[in-house]
Amino acid sequence: MCLGIPMRVLFSHPFLSKCEGRGETRLLQMTLVGAQKPGTWVMAFLDQARQVLSEDEAREINLALDALEAAFAGETDFERFFPDLPSRQSRSIDSITSGENP
Repeated sequence: MCLGIPMRVLFSHPFLSKCEGRGETRLLQMTLVGAQKPGTWVMAFLDQARQVLSEDEAREINLALDALEAAFAGETDFERFFPDLPSRQSRSIDSITSGENP
């Protein structure tokens, strides 16, 4: 299975950038997203940046990856990884009962 991970650009060239994320540093190909300024978050798959991410998107993805690691370690309480899930669920239920699209 291949998982994408959020990585923050440290130093950028038009086609290759040094990025860090989840405790590692990699050189990523930037041909699909173009040169990015240092501090920009990108989604990395197989040493290639595939998408530019907002800081919020990067944080949510990192929390989901943390939850996956916790599951592999045998944990069963995942609420701390998805703090907005109860409010999302409430909105979905409200929209279903009111006949609106979520």
